[in-house]
Amino acid sequence: MRRRHLLASVAVLPFPARAQQTRRVAVLTGLAETDPATKARLAGFRERMVALGWREGQNLAIDVRYEPSSAERARRLAAELMALKPDIFLAQGLPSVVAIREASAGFPIVFLGVPDPVSTRLVESLVRPGGQTTGFTSTEPAFGAKWIELLKEISPATQRLLVLTQQSAGFYRPSIEQAVKQFGVEVSFAQVNSAAEMETVLDGFAATAAGAGGLILPTDIFTASHRRQIIALAARHRLPLITGNPPFPPDGGLMYYGADFVDLYVRAAGYVDRILRGARPADLPVQQPATFQMSINLRTAAALGLVVPPTLRARADEVIE
Repeated sequence: MRRRHLLASVAVLPFPARAQQTRRVAVLTGLAETDPATKARLAGFRERMVALGWREGQNLAIDVRYEPSSAERARRLAAELMALKPDIFLAQGLPSVVAIREASAGFPIVFLGVPDPVSTRLVESLVRPGGQTTGFTSTEPAFGAKWIELLKEISPATQRLLVLTQQSAGFYRPSIEQAVKQFGVEVSFAQVNSAAEMETVLDGFAATAAGAGGLILPTDIFTASHRRQIIALAARHRLPLITGNPPFPPDGGLMYYGADFVDLYVRAAGYVDRILRGARPADLPVQQPATFQMSINLRTAAALGLVVPPTLRARADEVIE
């Protein structure tokens, strides 16, 4: 079953005269072109742009590049998009935004899926972003504790946790450390930058977890892009996992909790529209997630010998059977 609650549509403002010209939106999205999650997110963005009066082939062109899974690739994709002379960028994830800003500081950017845009210096503050960048965060610091709570609910025997990311998990660390005390578990943190390094880290963790380990994977383009390898390693070592990357459960990951990314793309269309009509990014506050989702893969739970509590199953927005 699947439930999604989207924000109500807002009224479409009349076009200024210049909007009759074709405007160009460059999109640097997080996952592969063939990924079902990518298709759903871009469809949501395009549908909202149409509702706001923008139609491809008439007054709008949308150029998309996919899966900036490394800093080098992100820079190359950003350069390709920059060469098309866009009016505005829509960028998912910190590596995408950094690559675009390195290429040119003069373009307006609407980001999404960036956990902490203030500490990473994308914006001056959430309320007053300043500069040419604004957008939508994908998480909150409290997610760290929520991931531990949900993982313990579905796997009470889990006693040792590994938080695995490419980017720093410092945004969630205070929340995680508080939850560690509450739930009586141990936690360690690891940052990885390659598939080989990821396998080494997971193999080493599993060897010391003595059958009581679990994984936490915060929102991260790198781990999302390598999710099939992570899922296979988790299955090999019988490690239950929870993640802030939505595509994991459809591919065999145990559990997802976090923002509704389709909703983020829909809401981002509203900011793209406003900027194309003359609004300044500096005047548009960074917004936090408005809708949240939880997904559980029952087949994976059964393979791990876990029984999903009925109360947890009832709270899930998506249950994969």
